Amino acid sequence: MADGGHNLSTAELLALLRDASLKPDSIAEEMECAGAHPCTAAQIAEARELLDLLQQERTAQSAGLSSEGAAAEAEVARRIAALPEPLALALVRAAGEAQRQAALVELAAAPQKALDLLKARDPMMKMEIEKIRLDLALGLTNTPHVANAGLSSVTPEKLGKTIDAVVVAYGLTGTPGAESVYTDRYLPPAAERMVPKGAN
Repeated sequence: MADGGHNLSTAELLALLRDASLKPDSIAEEMECAGAHPCTAAQIAEARELLDLLQQERTAQSAGLSSEGAAAEAEVARRIAALPEPLALALVRAAGEAQRQAALVELAAAPQKALDLLKARDPMMKMEIEKIRLDLALGLTNTPHVANAGLSSVTPEKLGKTIDAVVVAYGLTGTPGAESVYTDRYLPPAAERMVPKGAN
């Protein structure tokens, strides 16, 4: 059972909202079939508009442009709060995903800044050890594939090898299909997942 005792998770609803090929009426029908809180096509259109506003704000911030400010944020928050709970939760999830993704991109772009922030929080931290750990992690993350496709994307070949290794390591009786392990359906747009050139 998904979020709230129905068969449609917040992540799935967010994917439906992001799918431009779906009309608001279709999403409302999908929500009703899944037993989720009923929403009107107008409410879904409002949620999509707010999702676009959140996207525009992220894009402006990543380009170094000034944001609309606290007044605009308060208005967006008020509009989100006025939506039915499933739609509001999907928009809150979208905002949270964007913040996590932005933090990963920022970490890859400025690893020393991240280490300095950690050291400020934990003066006992051994900077040289954490630098080695971070360099190892970023070395595994900043691959040619990530440079071309962005963070959180995978190649079918590598995913298949990983699944096979887990099957062998744990002695599983069957091999799960790649589609049951990974989907890019819920990822932010590739442009938001790109690591700045020259990072690490």
